[in-house]
Amino acid sequence: MPREKKLRGRLAERKRKRQEDEDAGLDEHVAKNQKIDNERSGFGDIPDALEWIEPAGTAETPFFGMLSDDEQDYFKRADELLVLNQFDDTDGRALFIDNVYREAAGKELKIACSQSCSRLMERLILQSNVEQLKNLFQKFSGHFLDLVQHRFASHCCEMLFLQSAPFVMSQADKIHDNPQVLPDDMVYVSMEDLFLYTLNELTGNLGYLMTDRHASHAFRVLLVVLDGRPLTVASTKSLLQSKSKEDVAKTHISTGNIEESRHTRRDTPESFETALDKLLLEVASTLDATFLRVLATHPTGNPALQLLIEIEISRHKNHPGHGLSILEKLIPSLTAAPDDDTVAFFKNLMFDPIGSRLLETIVRGAPGKTFKNVYRRFFRDNMGQLVKNDTASYVVMRVLERLSRESLEDAMTSLLPQVPSLLARSRTAIIKTMVERCTIRGANTEPLEEAIRASYGKHSELIVQMLGMVEPEQQQPAVEEAADERWKATADQLHGSLLAQSMFAASGPLSRLVQESLNALPSQTILRMANQASTSHVLQSALTSPASSVSFRRKIINHFFGHVGGLAVSLSGSHVVDALRTATEGVSNYRERIAQELLQEETKVRESRIGRAVWRNWMMDLYVRRRAEWGMKFKSLGEANEAISHGNGKDAATIPSITLARARYAATKAKGPGRGVARSGASRAGHVS
Repeated sequence: MPREKKLRGRLAERKRKRQEDEDAGLDEHVAKNQKIDNERSGFGDIPDALEWIEPAGTAETPFFGMLSDDEQDYFKRADELLVLNQFDDTDGRALFIDNVYREAAGKELKIACSQSCSRLMERLILQSNVEQLKNLFQKFSGHFLDLVQHRFASHCCEMLFLQSAPFVMSQADKIHDNPQVLPDDMVYVSMEDLFLYTLNELTGNLGYLMTDRHASHAFRVLLVVLDGRPLTVASTKSLLQSKSKEDVAKTHISTGNIEESRHTRRDTPESFETALDKLLLEVASTLDATFLRVLATHPTGNPALQLLIEIEISRHKNHPGHGLSILEKLIPSLTAAPDDDTVAFFKNLMFDPIGSRLLETIVRGAPGKTFKNVYRRFFRDNMGQLVKNDTASYVVMRVLERLSRESLEDAMTSLLPQVPSLLARSRTAIIKTMVERCTIRGANTEPLEEAIRASYGKHSELIVQMLGMVEPEQQQPAVEEAADERWKATADQLHGSLLAQSMFAASGPLSRLVQESLNALPSQTILRMANQASTSHVLQSALTSPASSVSFRRKIINHFFGHVGGLAVSLSGSHVVDALRTATEGVSNYRERIAQELLQEETKVRESRIGRAVWRNWMMDLYVRRRAEWGMKFKSLGEANEAISHGNGKDAATIPSITLARARYAATKAKGPGRGVARSGASRAGHVS
């Protein structure tokens, strides 16, 4: 047993006093800041509500022992081999994993709690079969309450839950009729029962687990598994882990149907639904309104509360008999006249960076009657004021997504006067939402187009200001060569690019406005846009949008003649060259001219990895050998795209299914294999300021 390292003498005494003074100052600073935050939020001394919750588990954190030096060396080496993944075949990797499990028998808890070897446990879980997962589940059983609170073991628990979820309803988890399948000393336990045992073990400590730094993540993963939600969807992952979480799954090997089941909603047994109902009832009955409101603005507790309310709302929609006990307790009288305390709490949430995310969840999924009452009492008369705030504007965006056409046009009346100030502060996300919702609902977009035009002024400056483009000498690249490739857009420029793309996709005045602005730009600016990641997306949208006329596409394509070879070997420009395939439909002479330029630069293009992808997508080998067949291929591709676009429109019912299927097959065959080139796109996540 290692002994604590101690210092003696006057030096140790000085160090001890200095540490005590620093701790006292830190506690005073935290208490002062907490008091200020509470006064601003209007909750007074609510954080004291967390003090009555005692830490879960035993009084002392259990110690499962330490690995010896030889054991640590062995498991570190095994971890390195799993990362390298240089096995001859699948059987060789499976045999290696089986040997590691045999060596780790009886040491599973030590490995999970080890700083140096817990990553090995995660990688083992990633590549384990159902029998190995169930065996590890049983080793952890009885210790989950302590493991989920551990700094390293909590990650192993999360990985175990995620990897075991697809096997709950799979046939691989069904016991065979032959009783000789299982050893005499092993009792069969289904994966369903293992999850239920784990939930029972954690029940009774939910208040503490939701606010614990490590246990909260494992608790959220367990909720997602019980509810049958997709495991790899971006919206789910954002609730389960932070952006800084280490990704140990980079070397994960796909497992066919099991891997595909992670991207779709999973079927769950009835016992999971019953367990979820009991869990929601326990949360609503044991946690009072004061504690729930503290969770609403708690950095760790807020995501867990979001997930609980999402599950409760979804179960209420699918089974109207289920009530909204947690939501009603958090914000009572949502379907009636709320009291002053509820109104103050709701308004404080709108301006809180953490609490506003909970409001987005409520607004997005609330039943129609509840949403109408919330909109009428808190948003309808205050849209213009709320959109000025950087935090509340995100809640306004979720509100706009649920409004009908008439309500949307009424809301636009109060939002349009704020458009100039929003564009001046580069708050384009709310305007992008307005453009998209007006297009979807079929609302009148002329007032919005006039407000945007008046905000930017000249046509030639509109698209440049919207994208936040700077002069080449102001970019200050790290090196002179490939300056446009190394230039990285800011958050404001990315959001401006998304706004421009949405305007190109919208038919009517909005698309004409950005088309006129793009036509007014010189060739040098157009080429610079093609070589930058965020702005090249705008050109692709302009060239491929159904709202773009043939004459507009011709004017834009004219800027690229003489530069196609250089764009084809550019990381961003190559995607613009690919977009020209669709843009040249109906103008075959332009298509042949672009192919001729690629042929003239054949050596340069084929020496580049990116250029080879462009060469393949343009089917240049076929163009060199059989030009007539090449033209027919592109013609059939254009007809297929047209049939698919009509099939996705209002006349889909008039087109036979076999015709659409043939069109899709022709389009897939004509496009050939995928690019295989990574593309960095604009970030659409969360509250980016």
